[in-house]
Amino acid sequence: PDQWIGYVLYGYEIRSVLGRGGMGYVLLAEKNGKQFAMKVMKKEYRMDEFLYEVAKMQEISKGSRNMVRILANFIDENWTDYYGSPPAIVMEYMAGGDLRRILADEEYSSLRHSVRWGEVVSLIYSQIAEAVIHLHKQGYVHADIKPSNILFDRALSKYGEEAEQQLLKGDVIPRLSDFGSSIRIGSPVIHYTPYYAHPKQRFGGKAETSMDVYSFVVSLYVT
Repeated sequence: PDQWIGYVLYGYEIRSVLGRGGMGYVLLAEKNGKQFAMKVMKKEYRMDEFLYEVAKMQEISKGSRNMVRILANFIDENWTDYYGSPPAIVMEYMAGGDLRRILADEEYSSLRHSVRWGEVVSLIYSQIAEAVIHLHKQGYVHADIKPSNILFDRALSKYGEEAEQQLLKGDVIPRLSDFGSSIRIGSPVIHYTPYYAHPKQRFGGKAETSMDVYSFVVSLYVT
């Protein structure tokens, strides 16, 4: 993915690589002075599984403030030049990073050991629950809920009381991200993270809302 740095994709200038995942790469992109996250799908990823769903998720993501908004998608199932015009999704850039970093980084140790940590966790997950409920009402399952898919629009304070107030006042908003794995209820589950996945996902079960409930609770447990 480093080859796209400095390159312009679909009118967005690529600044850096934010992350690498099983399905693709997340790039920091800029357009008209604003920053965005662009997810470029890997070359081997089957676009026919994804074409319809990404357009639907773009619409659904408008309905909850606790879902990372999908702003645009550039997917041509007849693409021939992967590097010049790769299949990509443009999303809100979440400057505060993900929950996994807060759970692992030494700089957040004081927050994790704060007497207010329980309240902070409660505020984060109650808002993520709203996003999951919204998704389920639209007939979809996320299928990959985990701490690295819980993002923050701004940096969360490293101190318990401050972090709690940020979340209460809406100064920092947690949002559920990565809807590339989302799938209509009743459809076969294709992508998942084994540690967080319901056993039915790992053994070929069709998508149901209980899978998200399981992953949500596992994520809460490890937090």
